[in-house]
Amino acid sequence: HLSNSVNSTKATLTFQYKQFANKICLIYLIGRSLTRLCENSLLRLGVVHPEHRQEILRKISKLRLKTSFLLLRDMERRQQNEEQQNMIMAKPLK
Repeated sequence: HLSNSVNSTKATLTFQYKQFANKICLIYLIGRSLTRLCENSLLRLGVVHPEHRQEILRKISKLRLKTSFLLLRDMERRQQNEEQQNMIMAKPLK
């Protein structure tokens, strides 16, 4: 799920901001690296137009939220599975 989110965001950024996509790809930003980009990082990458930086940062924020949601959902599922396993193990044998 997470890799799909990252790939989707990278594809969106690539399509909308082709002039910056090459620089982002050159430094091989993936996963958490992409979500850690900040305004100063974008400036160093050559994204000088404030509106472009804000749009990219909005997309990155959406990716952070989606990533957090997916991680939380996975944690809840793991906890439910563990609880089910514990219930099965706690049942007395006949």
